[in-house]
Amino acid sequence: MHITFDTELDLQYVYKLLSNSKNQSLKLKMKDATLFIDVLKNDEECIRTYIIPALTQFVLKIKEPQYIRYFLSTMFFYEDETEQLQIIEMVQSLVSDDEERLHPSLKEGYPREEIIKRALSMFLTKQVQFSFEAFLTFRLKDYLLRLQEYIEVAIDEYKLEQDYQDFIETLRKYIACKTSHINLIHVVQEKERFIFYDEMFTELEVKVELEEEFVSNYGFEVDQELIAPLLLLSPASIHLYSANLDHGIVQTVVSIFQERVTIFPYERFLEKYPIDHT
Repeated sequence: MHITFDTELDLQYVYKLLSNSKNQSLKLKMKDATLFIDVLKNDEECIRTYIIPALTQFVLKIKEPQYIRYFLSTMFFYEDETEQLQIIEMVQSLVSDDEERLHPSLKEGYPREEIIKRALSMFLTKQVQFSFEAFLTFRLKDYLLRLQEYIEVAIDEYKLEQDYQDFIETLRKYIACKTSHINLIHVVQEKERFIFYDEMFTELEVKVELEEEFVSNYGFEVDQELIAPLLLLSPASIHLYSANLDHGIVQTVVSIFQERVTIFPYERFLEKYPIDHT
């Protein structure tokens, strides 16, 4: 088997993978940009067990980031390197998820790794000689199409993240311009409901009239249960008690109010302030 690679680095990467397998049935030799593989015995088993996994890893670890950058610049017109890196991170996050956690729009179709292995198993034989770049172009079309699907989802996720960061920054600027008229507010999350208390743990009734202002001035809505009251009150300090510290809305409060917020587990509230809040 002779495999020609585009670069010496690609050749050395695959050579190292196969060498590390320490399989005595494989005899390896490098010359110029070509890897010569002599399968001494059990050729089908060696190809399936060692060569196909090594070439699959080479595609996923080395060639895939290159293809993502290529598609981003030529198909989706993301040429800024910083944006490319952020989207690549999104793609890597998507591909590292378990099948059960896979993005809904990606559940249809085969996993990338399986597509590559299938194509290799149908193509590789003991005597085959080929250019790996040509193999990628003509034999891995299904994989490249699948990769584009991941990129499209990653771009959507990237845009949503950008919108979220713009939203957070707008709210930070909003509270930076407001004067704090209250020193400390305690916020307790009771399931999906938030209850507000002043410093003396007297329950507050907060009238929210922020949505119309924000929609007209900034073009987006604000959560009326927690975010809007905090924006209106703009306290110097916020003590937030929650049974789910990773809850999305809790993390959003931290992102907006930053050092003003201290997060406590819900049990802390029950221990220190055993008031009737049912």
